[in-house]
Amino acid sequence: MAEDTTVTAQKEVALTYEKLYELLRREKNREELQQLDPLFFSQLVSYLAEKDRSYGEAGTKNDMFSISERDRLHSELQNIRRLVKDLYERREKKVLEMALNRSRTNANIVDTSNLLSAERALFDQLVSTLDLFRHGIYGNVISLREPQLAPTLASGQSFTPTPSVGTTFSANIPTPEIQPGSAPLPKSQRNLRFLQPVPQVVDSNMDPCGPFSPNDIAVIPSEIADIWIEQGAAVEVIP
Repeated sequence: MAEDTTVTAQKEVALTYEKLYELLRREKNREELQQLDPLFFSQLVSYLAEKDRSYGEAGTKNDMFSISERDRLHSELQNIRRLVKDLYERREKKVLEMALNRSRTNANIVDTSNLLSAERALFDQLVSTLDLFRHGIYGNVISLREPQLAPTLASGQSFTPTPSVGTTFSANIPTPEIQPGSAPLPKSQRNLRFLQPVPQVVDSNMDPCGPFSPNDIAVIPSEIADIWIEQGAAVEVIP
């Protein structure tokens, strides 16, 4: 019975100090994000909880052996926490670099296959934020305007898009044909079909524009449309 309990505990706590050290060594020595078990964080929590439990049990005894064991476990816990912090921060830095590359290129050339689910959420949020500021600052500056961002951004709120310039037409609905004699779009607007997903941005009038998915068709302010066309995220639809 005792052996069964030991085997179960070993299965639940798959990590060891040596394995953590090896994972950190690989992350240090290789430029790309390293592959981890999808359940790595769960395994890490179990491992830390087991070490903490052992340390707590050693603290309830006062014999010389238990005191020595408690000191050893205390030192080991400190070392483990340093390893975990170093490993996390090295992976965090790589995720930041990956998000920056994705935002700059707006292309799926960044390998995200080794991101854990929690890291993927961080990556997606970083890309969205970088894209928002890139369009709000860079997109406006190259169009000879002061940087402009969503007024609700600082409060952490998001826009609720309203039908206006940048309203999306469903990709499953045929684009309405422009009848002969219809007024063409003004030079300040472009009709785009999207080739890649793009995040919501803010135009010079502080109106939300997007987000868009592949094959969406929308009328976009020219200063934003030109950026997306240049990045290969969309093409102009000319009637």
